This record gives sequence, C-alpha cells and structure tokens, in this order.
Amino acid sequence: MVVFNFQQMCNLYFMGHLGDSSMIAAIGLGNLIQQMLVMGVIFGFNSTCENEMSKAFGAKNLRNLSLYFNRGKLVLTLAFAFIFVAIFNIEKMLIKCEQDPRVSKYTANYMLWYFPGLLTYGYCDL
Repeated sequence: MVVFNFQQMCNLYFMGHLGDSSMIAAIGLGNLIQQMLVMGVIFGFNSTCENEMSKAFGAKNLRNLSLYFNRGKLVLTLAFAFIFVAIFNIEKMLIKCEQDPRVSKYTANYMLWYFPGLLTYGYCDL
C-alpha cells in the first residue's frame, strides 16, 4: 500500500512541475477514483481470499489452497473486466457529473494508462 501511494504522489509531483492546473486536477481525481473503485475491490476481495487460503494451508489441505488461489484469480479477472468498462467510460461519467471536459479527458487518459499497473497490483496482492 505504501508503494502504491508513493506512485500516486510521484505522478502528482511530476504533473505539478508541468504547470497545468487541469492536469493536476485530473491526477487528483484519477487517484480518488482508483482508491474508491479499484482499491476497495482489490483489498476487500484479496483479504477474503488470503483468509481462506491461510486456513487451507494451516489444515495442510493443498488442494483447497490451490483451488482458492485459482478461483481468486478468476474472480479478480472478472471484477477487473467490469472495472475496465467503468474506467473506459469514465470521461462520459465525469462530464455528466458536470466536471470540466478538459479535466475529464485528462482523467480518462490517466486512468486508462494506469490500468495495467492496477491489474498487476491486484494479482500481486492476491
């Protein structure tokens, strides 16, 4: 979690040096959406999987351990499919929420480019 927050701070820091307030707003808005939409799903789901996998490992039931792990990857992939659809349409959603169109465009671009990192983070956290 510390590394993830450090990445977000670095993104905000470097965009701040460009001097465009719309980009700074887009990074802040994108980070907020990532925390609410993506990280909540990742941490909630992966915490449940870690609990079940720990119980299976403690009971020396390696078959259930691998079953929980593989099912966890499958469900996480399905969850990320729905999250990708939401991120793909985030610009339209933000404009309907009366955000500045320029900030909405930058936020959508930031979220789309950051998505592979979120996907990797979700799988590595499992």
